[in-house]
Amino acid sequence: AKLPAGFTLAADGTLSGTPEPGARGTHTLTVTIADAAQATANGKASLTVLPQPAITTGALPEAILGQPYAADLACEGLDAPSWSAIGLPAGLTISGAGERARIAGTASATGTATVQVSAKDRSRSTERAYTLVVSDSFAPEAAELPPATAWTPYEHRLRVRGPTQRYRWTQAQPTGGLVVGADGAISGSPEQAGRIDLPLTLSAEDGRSREVSVVLPVNPPPVIEVEERVELVRGSAVERPLRASGGTPPLVWSFGDGSPPPGVRLDPDGALRGAAAEIGEFRVTLICSDRWHATARQPVILAVVEPPPQDQQDQQDQQAKDQDGQGKDGKDGKDGKDGKDGKDGKDGKDGQDQAQGKSPEDADPNGQSAPDQGEGAKPSENPSQGQGSAADPADQAAKPQPGEDPTKSRGKDPSDQSPTEAAGTPGSTSEDGADGGGSLQSGGQAQRGQAPTLGDTATQRWLETLPAENRAALLRLLHERRPPESRGKPW
Repeated sequence: AKLPAGFTLAADGTLSGTPEPGARGTHTLTVTIADAAQATANGKASLTVLPQPAITTGALPEAILGQPYAADLACEGLDAPSWSAIGLPAGLTISGAGERARIAGTASATGTATVQVSAKDRSRSTERAYTLVVSDSFAPEAAELPPATAWTPYEHRLRVRGPTQRYRWTQAQPTGGLVVGADGAISGSPEQAGRIDLPLTLSAEDGRSREVSVVLPVNPPPVIEVEERVELVRGSAVERPLRASGGTPPLVWSFGDGSPPPGVRLDPDGALRGAAAEIGEFRVTLICSDRWHATARQPVILAVVEPPPQDQQDQQDQQAKDQDGQGKDGKDGKDGKDGKDGKDGKDGKDGQDQAQGKSPEDADPNGQSAPDQGEGAKPSENPSQGQGSAADPADQAAKPQPGEDPTKSRGKDPSDQSPTEAAGTPGSTSEDGADGGGSLQSGGQAQRGQAPTLGDTATQRWLETLPAENRAALLRLLHERRPPESRGKPW
C-alpha cells in the first residue's frame, strides 16, 4: 500500500513526515529491503495515524434541579486517556476511561457553572470548557442529538427532563431539511454536512414555556478509500483493513458484484482476511454502508500474484515438513516390514551357523554346511596328512597343555564323553569302523538328542584314536547322510 499522505521513507529505513488530515486511520504497508548484491526481502508493517487530541462533545445539556442528570463526553487522538473535570455543580461527578466519560448525578442548587474538562494519556492531553446551567425548570434531555448522514433519511425523538407532565414541541419552520413534530419526532434528510441548529419552543402542561435549541451533527456520506488494484500473494495470510471516510458509525462492509479469490473473504469490519489459493485478477465491487444506510460502492481488482522466490522456497520447505510429519506415523517402512523380521534373505539359518562357530560364507553353494575346521580332516584331505600332523585340530585339541595333568580331560563334562569313553573302552573299534559307528549312534540315543557336535573336545579325542583314512571316511559318510533340514544342528 502507499504511504499515508505527508510521510516519506528514506533508503536507510527512516519513516518521517507530518500526516495530513486525510491520513488518519490504520495503514498496512509492504516494505522491501535490498542489499548490495540486490538480494531482496519483503515484510509488512502497520502504521496507525491518530487525529489530533480533542474532546469532541459540543455542549452539555441543561441540568434540572432535583432531577437525575447524565451527559456523555467523547474524545479522540488519545490512547486510553483518563478524565477529570473542574467546576462541576454540587451533586455532579465525572467518571470514565478510554475514549468516553460521563457526568452524572443530581444537581442540588440552581445556577450557571463553567466546567473545564480534561483528558490525557501518558504523553498527550486535551481539554475543553463547557457552560452547564442548573435550573428549576425543564429542558431537552440532550443538547446534542445522535449524528446523521447528509442526504440520508434521519429520525429521532426528543425527550424532556423535568417534572412529570405533558410537553409540546414547536418548530417555527423546517431547518436544513428536517422537521420536528409536536411530540418531538424529528424526520427528514439533512441537506448538508456539518452541524445544524434546531431552534424550538418547549411548552409544559403547567403553562410554562421556554425557548431551547438542540444541535444535530451531520456527517458526509461514506467514501471508500481503496486503490483500484489490491495485490495479494498466493498462499500468504491476508489481514488487510480497508479504509473509508465519512459516514455515521458503525460502518459495515461487504462484496457486491463479482467473486473474490478463493480463500479470501471481506469481514463486516472492513478487513480482507484469509489466504488466496489461485493466481489471477478478480474484479469485485466493495460496498460500505453506515448506520443510516448511506452506501458507497467501488469496483476494485484483487490481483493474486506468485510469492517472491524466497517465499516460494519457504512454502515448499513447509510442505516438505508437513509431508515428512505424515510419514512418521508408523507407515513409513519402520513398522517391522523393512527386512528386520527374519525375512531379509538369510532365512534364519545364519544364526545357527554362528552358533557352531561358522559364518555364512562357510556354507556350500548348494545349501550344505561345510564341516567345521575343528571337526578333523575334511573328506577331500589326504589321509596321510591326518597322522601326526601338527596342524591337525584334533591333535592340538588332544595334546595336554604345559602344567596340565594328561590323565584329566580339559573342562570335559561327563555328558560330553564319546560313546566309547562312556563304555570304558576308548579307541576300541573294528577294522571297518562298524563298532565305532554303532557306538556313535548309541551314544546319541543315550543322550536323547543332546549328543555332542563334531567340534566338541571329547569327540575330537575319540576321533584321534581312529586311523586317518577311517576317520575321513566316517566324516564323509556322516555328511552325505545328514538330511538337509538338519544342517547346522547338533547330531
